[in-house]
Amino acid sequence: LAAASNMTNKRVMTWDTVTKRWEQIAKDSVGGSGGSTINKVGQDFLISNDSLFLKDEANIYDYGAIAGGDILIPLKAALASSKKTIIIPNANFTISDTVIVPSYKRIIGNTGANITQTTSGKGILVMQQDSYVSGVEFVGTGYSAAMPSSVNGEYGVKIVGSRVEVDNCKFSLLEHGVIFGGLTVLNRCIIKDNLIYANKGGITAFQNIEYSTIINNRIYDGYIGIWLRDEANLLISNNTITYNTVGIRWDGLASNSDHDIV
Repeated sequence: LAAASNMTNKRVMTWDTVTKRWEQIAKDSVGGSGGSTINKVGQDFLISNDSLFLKDEANIYDYGAIAGGDILIPLKAALASSKKTIIIPNANFTISDTVIVPSYKRIIGNTGANITQTTSGKGILVMQQDSYVSGVEFVGTGYSAAMPSSVNGEYGVKIVGSRVEVDNCKFSLLEHGVIFGGLTVLNRCIIKDNLIYANKGGITAFQNIEYSTIINNRIYDGYIGIWLRDEANLLISNNTITYNTVGIRWDGLASNSDHDIV
């Protein structure tokens, strides 16, 4: 891995230490509310809350989506409905602008669900707090082996709220596969089990992030695998980062931030 700064404050820890520390964080984040539970999946502690994500579903086909067509309007309509879970079917779709995923909504892709951005410089999904996306392939307009030019460039998923999870997705040909951070503090986000390849930036964490996890992702054939910018408190664990120009890069205040790397 190539890095832009030294390993100061980037602790290499044993799993016993990490799991105890992050299990407590998970417990603190759940508190005593609702149907929240802590599930141990392998060596990762996840937070789930069935009371937030009810089992009522909406398929974007029900809102006018057509395989091969632009799903901007159907996806917005589905997300504006009362349904908590939005299904992206097994098909290739395009999208011409960015869609905001509201709080307490989740997007689930069936095997083979693909969304390709057709407008250069536009992101695909913006995730607000307590939202979730899984099983979708996100494709941008193209890739060149160069530094990402902007934290607001073309991206697959941008996280702007706390307690967001992105898992089992694919990201390619984007400025940033997943990007998160903001002017207000984000905490307890999870980016896990994703396949991220041929992007300028695989995962970019740029500001005001606390107690969040980047785990079990495969990141390859891009320019930067994981890019840490400014202050962030992260657990980075069990990621496979190969054949990138830069594996992990720290810039600015990130050099003095608090990361656990396992």
